[in-house]
Amino acid sequence: MRRFILLVTLSLVLQHIAAPVYAQKFALWRPFAQRGGAGAAAVKTPRTSHINISRQLDKRVAATYVQAEQAQTQLPDGRRMIMGEPVQKVFKTWELNPQELYPQQTFLRNSEQTGKYLAARNNRLFLQEIRRMEKVWMQIDENLPRLYTEAQALDQPQEPIAWLADVIPPQTTQLFIGEAHGYSEIHQSVANLLREIRSRQTAREIILFTEFLPEELKWTGRRPSIADVPELFHKYFPIWDQALESKIQVIGLELPAAVDGPCEVRYLNARGMLTKTSVWASLEGVRLRNERWVKTLTKYRAQHPDALFIIYTGADHSLYNRPFTLADNNASEKTFVSVLYPNKFKSFASSGRLIATPIAKTMPDPLERLIEDLDFERPVVKWTSPDLPQIAGFDVRIKVPVQLSDIDY
Repeated sequence: MRRFILLVTLSLVLQHIAAPVYAQKFALWRPFAQRGGAGAAAVKTPRTSHINISRQLDKRVAATYVQAEQAQTQLPDGRRMIMGEPVQKVFKTWELNPQELYPQQTFLRNSEQTGKYLAARNNRLFLQEIRRMEKVWMQIDENLPRLYTEAQALDQPQEPIAWLADVIPPQTTQLFIGEAHGYSEIHQSVANLLREIRSRQTAREIILFTEFLPEELKWTGRRPSIADVPELFHKYFPIWDQALESKIQVIGLELPAAVDGPCEVRYLNARGMLTKTSVWASLEGVRLRNERWVKTLTKYRAQHPDALFIIYTGADHSLYNRPFTLADNNASEKTFVSVLYPNKFKSFASSGRLIATPIAKTMPDPLERLIEDLDFERPVVKWTSPDLPQIAGFDVRIKVPVQLSDIDY
């Protein structure tokens, strides 16, 4: 009897203890149960949404690629697209941060979707760029006689870099130095130009902004700065050293993801071949970079209203007639665009199936690249008509003599 009473009592105690636990468990489950099957669907929604977004982006990339490919095949003969190709796919996207690159596109959940969105945007931009370039080509055609006349009329300077420092208008607030990448002689010319500019503007504050240093990095010399600079930028160190010697501050522009980033695009080149390049060399990649660089320039302009800003990048970022040009970033700036190109480049002539002999060819300048058979042969070109720089893309172009012995591609 005692044993029975003990069992009954123990059972009641266990029920009393377990009831709150069960009630708590039921309370946690109840909100989902009250919605019937919707609770389970709600749990799966993020995954489902992710899949749907990715599928839609895949469709956009495929559709825009076909449109861009068709448009590319219909380009007029002899007309060249300097920037932009149809992008078929993006690889190695893990450094593409949607919050950083596309903060307004809140539906992008991860870097893979960001890469797809970038590819589709690139292809739509390519279609727009063709329409823009049709106007550029037409302007060049209409003004070719004047362009050739003025190019031939310039007396060639014996010291082009010193001459360039002389012809930069004193009221200039933005001086662009655009280069063709990979030539040590051009790097030396840039360093010399900085020294020449300082010798003519001894009291003015001058700040050098450059693509060839990470964003916001302020060059203070090799010893403290070298650890923060990727190796591909080390060949520019002599330029920064000359800037410091000339009391010119040096500030980096390149956004973090583009500094030696791994992301690549597979694109269709003008010869109809699929090949790969950095995503940051694509049309949309350049747009994103230029947009970011303008924000940096705008911020520092507010802090240094009277300084001369020298912006040193690859030429296609700043030429007047290129897409998303930095040269038009602020209407209040007084801009001067100079371009340093090599006078020749290394090509290869095939002799049979297995032998390729390196040969030197004349390097087309930024204007010559736009239309086949243009030839502004003189080493230095400067326009006198005020409308021609916008048409040609630059105020001054200098072809720097190069040896091709240490060229890096």
